[in-house]
Amino acid sequence: MKNSEYWKNRFVEIEEATHQTSVKKTMGIQEQFDKSQKIIEEKINAWYQRYADNNNMSLLEARKSLNDKELKELKWDVEEYIKKGRENAFSGEWVKELENASARAHISRLEALELQCRQQAETAFGNLNDEVSKHIKDVYKDSYYRTAFEIQKGVGVGSSFATLNDKLIEKVVNKPWLADGKNFSDRIWGNKTQLINQLHTSLSQMCITGSGPDKAISQIASKMNVSKANAGRLVMTESAYFSSTAQKECFKELDVERYEIVATLDGHTSDICQEMDGKVFKMSEYEEGVTAPPFHVNCRSCTAPYFDDEFAKGERIARNEDGDTYYVPADMTYKNWKKNVDNGFKFEQKIKISKNINEEQLFRPVNLDKNNVFESNRGDVNILAYKIINAKNNIYVSKGVRLKPKELHKIDLSITQSLEKLKIVNSDNLPTVVIIDSSEMQTGAMASYNAIKNKLYIDKAIGNKEKLLELQRDAASPKNVLSTYVHEYIHWMDAQSYRIGHGEIIDSKEYLYWIRHKSKKKIDKIINKGYNINEISNYANIKNKEGKYDEVYTEYRVKKLLGE
Repeated sequence: MKNSEYWKNRFVEIEEATHQTSVKKTMGIQEQFDKSQKIIEEKINAWYQRYADNNNMSLLEARKSLNDKELKELKWDVEEYIKKGRENAFSGEWVKELENASARAHISRLEALELQCRQQAETAFGNLNDEVSKHIKDVYKDSYYRTAFEIQKGVGVGSSFATLNDKLIEKVVNKPWLADGKNFSDRIWGNKTQLINQLHTSLSQMCITGSGPDKAISQIASKMNVSKANAGRLVMTESAYFSSTAQKECFKELDVERYEIVATLDGHTSDICQEMDGKVFKMSEYEEGVTAPPFHVNCRSCTAPYFDDEFAKGERIARNEDGDTYYVPADMTYKNWKKNVDNGFKFEQKIKISKNINEEQLFRPVNLDKNNVFESNRGDVNILAYKIINAKNNIYVSKGVRLKPKELHKIDLSITQSLEKLKIVNSDNLPTVVIIDSSEMQTGAMASYNAIKNKLYIDKAIGNKEKLLELQRDAASPKNVLSTYVHEYIHWMDAQSYRIGHGEIIDSKEYLYWIRHKSKKKIDKIINKGYNINEISNYANIKNKEGKYDEVYTEYRVKKLLGE
């Protein structure tokens, strides 16, 4: 199982890809508005030059009917408009108006200009409706499948899930999601109506006042720019919403129980997104605009699945004996994964699921590199250990240990999460982890860090949560599965501090004197501040009486970091 940063990074990448696609789509749509605006400007100028008398246009002149030649030319244009309207599914209302105009014997000059200008508006908004509709369908579909891919790839196991069809996507994207009950198409046509009203008003005023075309062109351009900006906001906001909705549906389909808000943190991040960043919610609390993005127009926040250390592949990903369950290799590409999904989940590495499923089937086998071996002694026991190939961390396992896949998963994950808790980002000189059994541990400890060898020995028993919690019942933060791991990595951090100041640890007595003397000073300091060290843990109390102050101070730090 991947760690929290992995999930956040992967889903930020999905959001960024969606964002860039939407930006590109917005630019294309806005370019169409610019073209339409330019054509409208040319139509008005040409019309004015043709009919104005000494650079003056009266309402009387504007209302004169077109002559036969002009009417014939206009009807050629109208027939072309009708054809284009039918091919591109423009509003039926507009096509009907064009058909009526084509049948009329008399059309005024002003009506002719309005028809030509409105055609450009209808073209811009008709294209916008088609482009936005196709774009958000693609966003929904892509976000859904890429979410499924990233989860299955991150977990390493997948199972068949509900695929999308065009009818379902159409239903989803046409459903209103804001409080005003309007969907994206309603908003587009609402903006179009405003522009058409402006066209009519500006052209009429131009003729009534007898002014030149510049003012009308300026007013129409201003309204067109508003429409263009609205179109851009609409594309970005609708894309963000349907991307979020697709992820929500996919999370539900794959039984994700919790999700985390991930904001794009930069100089443009809104206050609400900064506040929501990192918050974790149950899927039952998922509500766009409230507990999930988009939180505002042009929102760039996204969600990522949130898995704690209790997440098990079998518990979340496996469906039932009738479903297809399969391994998803870390190096599998989205293209290959999608091809297998489209072909009916025809994955090569299937996992056979039965009613009496062995949970270990759902974890990758423990793969060993028999050529990567080292020998080590603990007391009078000689340990021969092999490198585990498919662990995230540098882990070896004793030849005498039969390590189950789930046990490896738990240990590997706990190590990763402990390093994150301690904010250890530099992996240089991290201890080699060696999983052994209790007879090889000898001391009865769950784990033991050897500062001279820089080895962390772990009893395989702590790969089982129930056994771990039982074994660490006297430790600090006994109910936290990371307690033992954090304890040992704090020992390593102390050893690293010694190495930086004094060099390699050669004499264990010398090192123990140094660390215990240093720890005693720290303990005395916190006692002087009023802290009751007897409340740290039973284990700390025992070690305090033995004079092993390094253990006491380590337990204090564990409790401070992990709590009760």
